[in-house]
Amino acid sequence: MQTAWRNANMDWKATAAKVIERLSGKPEGFTSDDVLRDLAVLKCSTHDNRALGSLMKSSAKALRLKKVGLEESTRPERHHGVVARWRAEKFC
Repeated sequence: MQTAWRNANMDWKATAAKVIERLSGKPEGFTSDDVLRDLAVLKCSTHDNRALGSLMKSSAKALRLKKVGLEESTRPERHHGVVARWRAEKFC
């Protein structure tokens, strides 16, 4: 995860952080699928999406996010794998 983060595109890192901050204001919370969907709309990508794991960890601390559940990923490449739903503490 750390290697993916170190090698991630700098613009992607900054944009992904802004997307997470925006999504953290949603009372229903969000998943990494939501972050990646929004990044795709913005046409912002990096070569290894595993970098998002490091960003989610640091954002969880900085934005006071809590994991509030697990759900099936909506991304086909995840083959129905599980992703966490995150929600800001103020909505918990």
